[in-house]
Amino acid sequence: MTNLLEVHNVNPKVFVLLGVQMKILLSSSDTGGQFSLVEGTVPPGGDGGLHAHLREDESMHLLEGRLEVTIGDKAFDLRPGESYFAPRGIPHRLRNRGSIPARGLVIMSPSRFDEFIARAAVPLVDGEAPPPSEAPTAEQLQRLLVLAQQFGIEILDPSAQSTHPASGACDREHRASRVLGAHAAKTAYNRRFRFGWQSW
Repeated sequence: MTNLLEVHNVNPKVFVLLGVQMKILLSSSDTGGQFSLVEGTVPPGGDGGLHAHLREDESMHLLEGRLEVTIGDKAFDLRPGESYFAPRGIPHRLRNRGSIPARGLVIMSPSRFDEFIARAAVPLVDGEAPPPSEAPTAEQLQRLLVLAQQFGIEILDPSAQSTHPASGACDREHRASRVLGAHAAKTAYNRRFRFGWQSW
């Protein structure tokens, strides 16, 4: 077993991916790959889509707001003070149908999930506002799907499309669908998100 050193993280890195702000409290390198601890904030209307982690288990403890959670055949509302456990390989989905952000602590174990975040998301500097809302290009969507697959993340069902997207957004989604197929193209697209994208 790797000899681990004590860690005191006072300046966690912060990223934005698919509208979700993710603060890396403890990385896999901090814990010798045993787990990563992430604070996630899902905006109102946020929908991560149905997906599964094939290499790690996911646990969450909700601090603020409310989330609609689906894990396998179970569906329930997660309230502050409540927790869930999603074993690896089990499809799950988080949706914020409320009017305020939902903030929680997520543990992924064992984990390289923080490495996926660092490669896929946009880093934020302290005090910096999230990037402006902008729909992803077809190329960005394709790269995200490929990167997710590399990290053992299966995207099974896309996040819900906004009821009244702007016409330009519809055009972009249509172009993306020609590259990925209509089902996969919607995965990362929701006009209610504030998107963050990397060039990878």
